Amino acid sequence: DSFRVAQSAIQEARGYVRKEFGPEYLPPKPRYYKSRKGAQGAHEAIRPTSLHRIPEKLREHLTPEQHRLYGLIWNKFLASQMKEALWEKRTFNIQAGKFSLFSSDSRVRFKGFLILYPEDKSFKEKPLPPLEEGETLKLLEILPAQHFTQPPPRFSEASLIKVLEEEGIGRPSTYASIMETIRSRDYVESQKGNFHPTPLGEIVIKLLVKSFPDILNVKFTAQLEDKLDKVEEGKEDWIDLLRSFYGPFASDLSRAQKEMRYV
Repeated sequence: DSFRVAQSAIQEARGYVRKEFGPEYLPPKPRYYKSRKGAQGAHEAIRPTSLHRIPEKLREHLTPEQHRLYGLIWNKFLASQMKEALWEKRTFNIQAGKFSLFSSDSRVRFKGFLILYPEDKSFKEKPLPPLEEGETLKLLEILPAQHFTQPPPRFSEASLIKVLEEEGIGRPSTYASIMETIRSRDYVESQKGNFHPTPLGEIVIKLLVKSFPDILNVKFTAQLEDKLDKVEEGKEDWIDLLRSFYGPFASDLSRAQKEMRYV
């Protein structure tokens, strides 16, 4: 979860870019990236031990999966110290009687870090045929299509962890145990890689939200995580924190013991 990189590795990356791609691909100053809130930055980011260990040279020593993974790490690290790509985007306004139609295309003006991803289709140009202002266009075909808004997909393990990170819930060291807990207690089941709540999970969450609304509140949990970090840093007194938490919690717990139905 850390974006920190040793200065020696940054200098190696900049030297490699200058030598292999030319100074035009090198930003004027080294790039530094800020870690996410709550990141445990005691260690470096995942990176190659040396950029001279090129993925292709290691192919025969790695399994296909290991080679693809190492290639991702190698390219990502090198790209982080290269110039950004420059795109030109054009939008065309086409008048068809009383209707206005719009179309756009995009072209790469400077590849920048994209030079490392020649096969990545998400970075491919999507040019339109040459067009001139005032040009008369010929209608070739009308393709009627109806689109419906799709509901958001269910969480996978990766997408759920991403939301936990965005909301400030948990820490990288606890994500694996969170996933294991909801599985082992049969709160969720996995179907085609996505989590689906079980009947038990639905009952439990309804009871908990009703009886402990503060603890089940996303903002409350994130704020408590921040306060625990401050305790660890010596910026907040742990006794005061426990006192502020336990008073309302004890009240909710006492009420739940009387009112919450058993499952």
